[in-house]
Amino acid sequence: MQLEQAQNDLQRACTLDPGFIGHGWRNEYLLLCLHGASLEAAQRLEALAQTDFTTADLSTPQDHIMHMCRGVAHWLRGDFEQALTEPARRVVGTGRR
Repeated sequence: MQLEQAQNDLQRACTLDPGFIGHGWRNEYLLLCLHGASLEAAQRLEALAQTDFTTADLSTPQDHIMHMCRGVAHWLRGDFEQALTEPARRVVGTGRR
């Protein structure tokens, strides 16, 4: 019951603040916990990663979450090499370590 309530709360957060990818990421992760891995989940994560969040009024970049969404989508599809390298793209692309 608590996971279902959390999922309802996250869906509401997505509605109230659609410019923050973190809500969508958490919602998809929770759906994986509730329903298990699926190709549909991979498709939703890819779509989330492609959403334009550049207009969001945030003090921190959201691209690390985008790469996590893509990495998990690769993993769900069985592309484990890409799943491992996708999150590292942000590190290489920004010079952060």
